[in-house]
Amino acid sequence: MKKVNVGIVGLGRVSQLAYLNNLVINKNINSLSVCDKNKDLLNKVSKKYKILKKYLNYEEMLQKESLDLVILVVNKFLVEEISQKILNDKKSFILFTEKPFALSYKKAKKLVILSSKKKKTHLVGYMKRSDGGISYLKNKLNSFKLGKITSVNYFSFDGNSFDPQKTYIKYFFNSKKKNYPILNYLNTQCHSINLLEYLFGKIKLEYSDLKKNGEGVVFFKNKKNIKIVLINKFNKFTNWFEKISIVYEKGIVNVNLPAPFYKNKKTIIKVKNFSNKKVFIPKLNNKNWSFTNQVNLIIEYAISKKTNKNIVTKSELCATKNFLHEFKIIERIFNI
Repeated sequence: MKKVNVGIVGLGRVSQLAYLNNLVINKNINSLSVCDKNKDLLNKVSKKYKILKKYLNYEEMLQKESLDLVILVVNKFLVEEISQKILNDKKSFILFTEKPFALSYKKAKKLVILSSKKKKTHLVGYMKRSDGGISYLKNKLNSFKLGKITSVNYFSFDGNSFDPQKTYIKYFFNSKKKNYPILNYLNTQCHSINLLEYLFGKIKLEYSDLKKNGEGVVFFKNKKNIKIVLINKFNKFTNWFEKISIVYEKGIVNVNLPAPFYKNKKTIIKVKNFSNKKVFIPKLNNKNWSFTNQVNLIIEYAISKKTNKNIVTKSELCATKNFLHEFKIIERIFNI
């Protein structure tokens, strides 16, 4: 099997805890280059992970390295500008960006048009699609023998998502705070909306009742007229809580999702049949962490693109062109 050359731009907390630790152990990577404008952080991270190819400037990295895949994990206010410059590069490679890949529908659409014009594959990271429990749920959604789905309730209480036992090299990022009221909602709930559409198909906004800070309730329905309720709250100083309750005619399926950066916590699914009062807890294929699965998947995809063999865009892979809809939904929720 051919191996690929990978470059990663941005070496902050998410990059270290979710990407670098998975990239350095992937046997299908031939060469790994890292880039960050913070020289101290760059030196410390490259030393920790024993990476020889390091750059302070991503444009220099693109020029000097022959990359098959570029992974972009930077501050959300910098994503659009850097993505635009990377997509404009003359070399051919895949660009993978942490979510959200833009901060508005208008800007996201510009990036989609640019990637099409430059004939570059531009992917965005929705790692929950790569979760073993979610994969099981998607395959079994209509096989629980509980009748039709009548409603769905998604509880997304955004608390502390990072495992305090996992260490990373800290850094100082000097950034002026910008007034962007829907940022917290966009950052977390784009994941929730993406996951809802992954499981239940395209959804349409029906009604929303949110506070000024973005907390509250949003009502959707899908093409089968299943009522879907998304309830969110920002619990900055408490534990993460994320649960999907799928109500059927004859039972309920409860899905408890772990905090994103807790590597050793897994999704738990409980199936309850109202008729016989039995509870079934399936054994899930949760061998790998969702971030590990996602990294492995994009590396496999980069290899398939490089070799021109069996290029199949799996449903877990998210091309940015397919996810402009989510920006529209969120902007409608906030009446933008």
